[in-house]
Amino acid sequence: MKKYYLACLLLAAMLFSGCSIQKDQLKGMEDNTSPDKDNAVVEVKPAINAPQPAVKNPAEVEKVTEQKNNRDREAADYKSIKDREKSMPYAGLVSDDYKRIISLDELAARIAATYKFLEDYPDSPYREEISKWRSEYLHDYMFGNFKYTSSFQWMDGSNIFSKEYLKSYEDSQLKYKGTAFASLLNEYTALIKNEGNKMTDKVRAFVSKNSKDEQVIFKLPS
Repeated sequence: MKKYYLACLLLAAMLFSGCSIQKDQLKGMEDNTSPDKDNAVVEVKPAINAPQPAVKNPAEVEKVTEQKNNRDREAADYKSIKDREKSMPYAGLVSDDYKRIISLDELAARIAATYKFLEDYPDSPYREEISKWRSEYLHDYMFGNFKYTSSFQWMDGSNIFSKEYLKSYEDSQLKYKGTAFASLLNEYTALIKNEGNKMTDKVRAFVSKNSKDEQVIFKLPS
């Protein structure tokens, strides 16, 4: 009887020990598979319809920058022409004061500046204004301004071109070589030479074709 009782106790102990081992094993498995809430890495997926930052096209950026630079240069060149006139107004246009007449070389320089402006900025809002200035300057440079000066001797009836004007034409052809202004002077001086250095009807027609006595009153910058 005693042996039977001991055998039952031993069997009970073995059963209890086995359950405890299984319980510990299950707990260990749970510990290994359960995520650590404090150290867990959460994967955030972007929303499918979330707006993306706009990527600027480098070519478009360069184009916009170049357009701005062109506008800035145009404004600066226009101001330069206006400031030049303001510093020494051209008597043939704005004054009855003989002392304010500019030199022929300065007049040629202003013509060259207007040519360049119109070539560089063909769509400029100042185009009409600058075109009138150039036309007036050209007229007085090629023909003269009867109020003060003339490119030829009209008072004695000889109509011979002034040596001062012919020298200025020659100098300007060299100084502005390769420009439309120099090309115009090349044609003009060749025509004058063919006409015996006189102001003839053909020479007058050339002047009228390429310039106009605009009688422009410059709107000087304030």
